[in-house]
Amino acid sequence: MIHRSLPALAVALIAVLSSSPGHAAPAASRAADITWAVQPSSASGPTGRSYFAYDASPGQRIDDHVAITNLGSTPLTLTVYATDAFTTIDGGFGLLPASQPPTGPGAWTSVGSRTRTVPAGQRVVVPFHLDVPANATPGDHSGGLVASVTAVGTDAGGQRVNLDRRAAARIYLRVAGPLHPSLQVETLRVTHHNPLNPFGGGTMTIRYQLRNTGNVRIGGTGQVAVTGPLGWSLARTGNLELPELLPGSAIEVRERVTGLPAAGRLTVAVLVEPSTMDVPLPRVTRTSGVWAPPWLLVAALALLGVVAVVRRIRRRPARRAADAPVPAPEAGRTAPEAAKTGSGGPGSEAVAATDGRV
Repeated sequence: MIHRSLPALAVALIAVLSSSPGHAAPAASRAADITWAVQPSSASGPTGRSYFAYDASPGQRIDDHVAITNLGSTPLTLTVYATDAFTTIDGGFGLLPASQPPTGPGAWTSVGSRTRTVPAGQRVVVPFHLDVPANATPGDHSGGLVASVTAVGTDAGGQRVNLDRRAAARIYLRVAGPLHPSLQVETLRVTHHNPLNPFGGGTMTIRYQLRNTGNVRIGGTGQVAVTGPLGWSLARTGNLELPELLPGSAIEVRERVTGLPAAGRLTVAVLVEPSTMDVPLPRVTRTSGVWAPPWLLVAALALLGVVAVVRRIRRRPARRAADAPVPAPEAGRTAPEAAKTGSGGPGSEAVAATDGRV
């Protein structure tokens, strides 16, 4: 049995537009009894785009509009700004906090006044322009146009804190130049629980981290294969759809496999099929090994070995008695002479002498 932990796509305190081309709902956020939405627009209103997507050359200027809609019943004052995006460790589309200055599209985008007041039930269209630096590196750069409300709240310890509640529309910018898609499996950690009962099946947890080391957004699928000695196939997961991975970002994937036999040395292989919209990529693999010894069999063999040693030790005294040498007769006397001396007296000794002279 295979259990999988799919990367979560939600980002706390921020709502962003879906990356599906056919989905045009605005990103919205709700704070207490106020609600607002952010979506790509033209000067006259929303255009139905799901996000901002541009192809540009270094030094090029892009002019566009973003619509901010107050869906609540009271006027709403928001802070409007752009910032950079990254992929969170669980696969979500994240934006830098307001306190962290951007260096990519967020720094290249200007929205004019940062504070906008939107009447209840009304919409404000904000023009902006994005100036691509002349030295911008080729490849994909991502960010977001944010409309935020700062509210005062309390944390778990009861301390007063400022809560930055945001809604944003994504920005995908590709700067012209050479593309270098690249994906690496940076870490692979395997833990295995091997029960004493060899028929119960072991449980294995596989965690691996993927990092986009190229300059293009990457998706794809991931799979895990477990083999035993001599390539014996024990388990293989289905294809896991990976979330979009922005350049420089990393995600962690967790898989769990149960019912593995205690087959000795097990090999775990992570097989990733990366993909982009432009360039097919070769498979990326990484392997690791773990021991799953059949403990009952090992114990049985050990017990047989102990029994054999004990039996051998017990046989040694009997073999020593059987192999003991017979004592040699005394020097200068043969066995018949000894017997003759022990049974006769002086008379018999004289007869022997006389017989010897005839």
